[in-house]
Amino acid sequence: MVSQYIYYIIGGYFLLAGFLGVGMYLIWITLRFRIKFYDLEALYGKTGARIICIILGLLIIAIGYIYNSVS
Repeated sequence: MVSQYIYYIIGGYFLLAGFLGVGMYLIWITLRFRIKFYDLEALYGKTGARIICIILGLLIIAIGYIYNSVS
């Protein structure tokens, strides 16, 4: 039950970041438990980062919905 809200919060964050164009960062935890921060705007430009954030947000919400409806 709580995991459903976590998916919605993370997906909503990426959707808002994509629509507003601010805070477009990706936090990546590697297999050796190192934490890396990627600035998507510096990597892909403003328009590319906004598109990636919107698609990522929609995917996270869809995966959370599918995961919680199956279990």
